[in-house]
Amino acid sequence: MAKMYYNNIPYGISNPRFQTASAELPGSALLWETMVNQSDLFAMQTAMAGKGGPFGAQLWLVNPSTNEYVLVGTAEHPEDSNAVVSKGIASAHAEAENLRLENREKVAKFLKARRGQGWKIVQISSGESCPSCRAKQILFAQDLISQGLIAHGDFYVGFKSSFEQTQRDAKFNDLPYDRAFRAIQAFRILHHPEGILAFDSVVNEQIQNLKDTGQIIYTPVSEMAAQGHTWEEFFRKAITPAAVIVAADGKTVLAQEKDYPAQRKNDFEQSVIVKALHAACRAQSAKGIFESWNLQSATIYTNFRDIGPLGYAEALWCNIAGIKVIKDFTHPEHEDSAREIRVVKNEKELSNRDLFARVATDYGDALSPIQARFLGNSEQPEPGSISKFHAGPMSVAHAFWAAHLMKEDLLRAQEERLRKLRGIMAITKPGMSFRFIDGSLLELEKFVQHSTLNSHYDGKQAKPPTPALGVA
Repeated sequence: MAKMYYNNIPYGISNPRFQTASAELPGSALLWETMVNQSDLFAMQTAMAGKGGPFGAQLWLVNPSTNEYVLVGTAEHPEDSNAVVSKGIASAHAEAENLRLENREKVAKFLKARRGQGWKIVQISSGESCPSCRAKQILFAQDLISQGLIAHGDFYVGFKSSFEQTQRDAKFNDLPYDRAFRAIQAFRILHHPEGILAFDSVVNEQIQNLKDTGQIIYTPVSEMAAQGHTWEEFFRKAITPAAVIVAADGKTVLAQEKDYPAQRKNDFEQSVIVKALHAACRAQSAKGIFESWNLQSATIYTNFRDIGPLGYAEALWCNIAGIKVIKDFTHPEHEDSAREIRVVKNEKELSNRDLFARVATDYGDALSPIQARFLGNSEQPEPGSISKFHAGPMSVAHAFWAAHLMKEDLLRAQEERLRKLRGIMAITKPGMSFRFIDGSLLELEKFVQHSTLNSHYDGKQAKPPTPALGVA
């Protein structure tokens, strides 16, 4: 069968995912239109206040038959914003903060008390969910389905801005990471006997150009022998799934964790790869390392083969060079124990590979336990076309962020101009001043306003801002 292409990229990898987000959300369409724009305004306010990136999310419980709506939160904390910088965790996005364990437990308790009454879940987000957030949505939905608390497809997501729009308007580029999951689906990697271990060998040649140009970013998964590494003893003693994260130098251990499935219950963020990644990020944060979520091409070593979708997505966000399965220490029992959601009676067949397939597939696929609705406008004006905003506005949070980035660029340019001015003005020492007509003086640096530059989080691997040059 001939391959179909979209913009010279194999179809299924490149066609915009948001185009499959056409589900009808339960309840009032006007309410969801109002809420997705409220989330956008909230995201702008938190970004302006320096409390996170320009994203917001809400979590709702809805009963369409009784027209009841319950927001999962409090009057003081009704919705969530991006918390990557404050937490030092790459995937602490607004939707993930929405789905933290505390909220998941509240939802499960609410639904257990109203079992069979037809309640559904709607998560509203100002932007399209990245693969990590989508994995959390699906894992949570699947857990609730397993407990008989919602039906398949009763978890909905509504979002305002697509990956493409977010990249264009605010320079947050989640698209190359989502393409890794789309490639897994398009090339049927999960149908291969080796599963995710076959990804690099099956896909690499077919998308080499995309890889070379940064249009797709993925983490290779492969097997290796222990070969006398310093962490060999750790795996030798591990009787459950385990993970070690080693820095790019091949020697420095950033984190090592073991899984305790009986204690983990339904907290999928405590699955061992995710737990190890978060531990490594926290350790870097404690050392004051800039962008502690960027593990700078570290390698994950583990003792199970069936890598889950959440662990894989978290590895993408943490800039992991590869996941190595230590074949000397793999065991069939580890594969069961490493499942990212707990095993219950009617879902014992739901392996990490099964979960991976649900995360990789499109929104409209019958396999997915969640349904999605694009609530934005696909025909939006180019940034700066203020006069057209009333017809089809871009996200106001992203418009603010675009202006914020422009301001940062301008500040850096001003610093460079100040440096050059030292060579042409009469005063060459720090604190160079100019004179007002009344004879008073003002330091030029105080007049040319500048502020401490904030790091800006561009998807996964933010580039450090150019340091302020100052005046020597």
